[in-house]
Amino acid sequence: MTASGVERSGQRWTFRVDVRDPETGKRRQVRRTYGTAREAKAARAKLIADVDKVLGRAPEVAVPSDRGVPQSVNAARPIICAQPKSSPARSFRAIGDRVTARLLTPKEA
Repeated sequence: MTASGVERSGQRWTFRVDVRDPETGKRRQVRRTYGTAREAKAARAKLIADVDKVLGRAPEVAVPSDRGVPQSVNAARPIICAQPKSSPARSFRAIGDRVTARLLTPKEA
């Protein structure tokens, strides 16, 4: 599961959670919008706790968003290259590190 940070969307506050069903492998995206940042943060924490309870595991990495993400998309340049010290870039590197660690770990037969 990947959870985005709470971000401003016009006059509202939103967050997004991506969940992959371990049995079917299908991805589901949940996006919620609230009037205040406090409401959005509380709802995000509750949703993550509920998903954690159902799936039996917590989110591995939270990928926040900032103004640099749409700019890097519009420039067709990955955020990791465009703004390597940004929060999203650090989160994507953490995801890459986890994937690499899993690929390099010997599998039990």
